[in-house]
Amino acid sequence: MRIVFLFLLCVFHSWLLAQKSIRDSTIHFFYGQVVYKGCNPGADLATRFGFTSLIGAEVGYKFKNNIYIGAGGFFLFGEKVKEMQHLNHLAAPLPYGTIAFIANDGSLFLPIFEQRGYAIHLSTGYIWNRFRFSSHNPNSGIFIELGAQWLTHQIAISLPMGMEATYLNSNYRKGYDRLTSGVGIRQNVGYRYWGNKRFVNFFIGLEGSINFTQNQRSINFDTGKADTTLRTDILYGFSVGWALPIYKVAPEKYYYY
Repeated sequence: MRIVFLFLLCVFHSWLLAQKSIRDSTIHFFYGQVVYKGCNPGADLATRFGFTSLIGAEVGYKFKNNIYIGAGGFFLFGEKVKEMQHLNHLAAPLPYGTIAFIANDGSLFLPIFEQRGYAIHLSTGYIWNRFRFSSHNPNSGIFIELGAQWLTHQIAISLPMGMEATYLNSNYRKGYDRLTSGVGIRQNVGYRYWGNKRFVNFFIGLEGSINFTQNQRSINFDTGKADTTLRTDILYGFSVGWALPIYKVAPEKYYYY
């Protein structure tokens, strides 16, 4: 029994010694993070929307060699919609070149147009700890990240509170919302800090993606036919995030008896 106890004690002691501190060594761990991206649109996307925000979460795994893999999902939204002329045939002209829409009760209103969508990506990256601030541990440094992405966006059309218009009910709006989806390639370059304390971890980067998309509706009501045009939708801007790593803490001191 005593021999077994001594054996287990040696194994446990070796396991403790095998643990490395994040302060002075590269370590491996799972992590989760919340992320915000602020992007400008480019190419075809710029003709439809203005400034675009994405907010979401990612999970990933960082290896000892500072390579990491991750997956994330994001809600996409924006207030600037440029493409609204496809609804002009539903509107009533007013003096001075303005238009309005007619509700079921005969009153006039203006619909609310917003950008909505989502993005899902799989990525891999590498952290160059040789390019880090001297006070930061070797898990930190300049990073580059590459991956594949699925992007979906549409024009969300809603009516002011209390207004009803049959020609813009939930079913008819699908013929005007320009629902668009497709695959893309994304990159992110910036600086990532993994702190010595578990709750102080963040990154900031320059984000960009090029996406090859197509309209997903079988018919657009304003044209009476499907839109089969291939699009190039670009997003570029910045990204910031806060992360929470999950790892075993190595003891900073050892005691021998």
